[in-house]
Amino acid sequence: MNAPLPLAAWLGRGGDDRIAMDPGGANAYGCPPHPVAGGLVFASCTASPPSPRAFAAAGDLHRRLGLDHAAGLSPQRYASELERLRSELTLQLGLAGLPGLGIIFGASGTDLHLFAAQLGDDGTAPLRVFMPEAAETGGGIPAALAGRHARPRAAQAGAVTLGSPIGGGRVQAVVALALRGPDGRPRPPDAVDDELERGVLATVGQGWRALVVLADQSKTGLVGPDPSVALALQRRFPGRVELLVDACQGRLRPASLRRHLSQGLLVALTGSKFMGGPAFSGALLVPGPAARRLSRHALPAGLADYSGRADWPPDWPGAAALPPAANPGLLLRWEAALAEWGALRALDETALRAALAPAADAIAARLRTDPALEALEVPARPPDPEAPGADWDRVQTVFPFLARRRGAALPPQEAARLWRDLGASGCRLGQPITCARPDGEPASALRLSLGLPHALEALNPLGQGPAALVTDAMRALDRVVETLNRPS
Repeated sequence: MNAPLPLAAWLGRGGDDRIAMDPGGANAYGCPPHPVAGGLVFASCTASPPSPRAFAAAGDLHRRLGLDHAAGLSPQRYASELERLRSELTLQLGLAGLPGLGIIFGASGTDLHLFAAQLGDDGTAPLRVFMPEAAETGGGIPAALAGRHARPRAAQAGAVTLGSPIGGGRVQAVVALALRGPDGRPRPPDAVDDELERGVLATVGQGWRALVVLADQSKTGLVGPDPSVALALQRRFPGRVELLVDACQGRLRPASLRRHLSQGLLVALTGSKFMGGPAFSGALLVPGPAARRLSRHALPAGLADYSGRADWPPDWPGAAALPPAANPGLLLRWEAALAEWGALRALDETALRAALAPAADAIAARLRTDPALEALEVPARPPDPEAPGADWDRVQTVFPFLARRRGAALPPQEAARLWRDLGASGCRLGQPITCARPDGEPASALRLSLGLPHALEALNPLGQGPAALVTDAMRALDRVVETLNRPS
């Protein structure tokens, strides 16, 4: 019998090409699948190494399942474990009071968008999809929403033909809505919402259906289009408009998540990003009324490249044709993420807001005053009247900024090199996002982001409190400036 496969190796399996480990033991985002001691980790808007808590939880399950290279995991055991995870996820997110909630597991946010578009196609009319621009959501999202392979590898199939259709589906067009203007500044919300409304009206007028994707929050911390505008369109055209919230950043309170679901919106969520679990763990949450309607839609055979029968709720007839495949890596990554969500559930949300706010204020002030750095604007969100003082998801936790050398913002290639150099030195930031400068030339914004592990450490009674998080964030920005000015 082959020796047991180590936990770290399993955590790097069962995803697309981005999850594969390079010779140095890191994925495409520069993250190893195990905790990293020391360093400055502010990369949760892309991916971070798992926390010791998350890694230990995955290790407990790894030992309990007795995973080894030869046997892997039987489809029956995999299905049983996923049902347990569905129950735990529902509990940790405070969603137990939502009857009929469907949870579909996927290896990435990109895969979740693929699933949502296939569910939105009921076979009766062509489907047009409206989404925030790819720079704010993900480079592979337009292809996934169009029903095409967005990466050269898929979670279950291995190599696939990039850009080829997965089979089936009537998605006729994917329309990108720009959340930022050509100068990198946020567009007026009314302009985005008006563009969406005009597009949906034209779509329905053609006799087509519409799937609208809403970001809460985007890669640079934006929210849009306005859910209330999208909900009004859905009520105006019942059965013709489906709504999906892209919450893959995980930067929303359980109460905010519940609000989306109770209004009938599908929600794409990941266990990494803000929550701090290992990269490449996703879940598509489908509220009861939508689940009853969408579960009957037959899924195309090509989805077998991405998921097996157990990844979909057991009472969904439309998924019956999917194979009984297991994805132990996805299971272990979700086990790790749930450990972080359990820690969140135990926190007082007022304390969590208090732990994040000082660092957020200090980072914003530094980006306003440091001549080598220039913040991209992220509009402040109004307080949540239902949770005064506890609405930690209204605290800015993603800080996109341009790095300037000799007064000029770095173009994309140089920003990418700076990001890699920072990572090699132990300072991990979010991947650069291509945007424009006021002069119209392309540039890339680095992103410093706060995550739940930061807040948990700030609230640790044996630690140094929120002041330590402020210090580390300033050290990270110091490192950016030092690396930026280092002779090449």
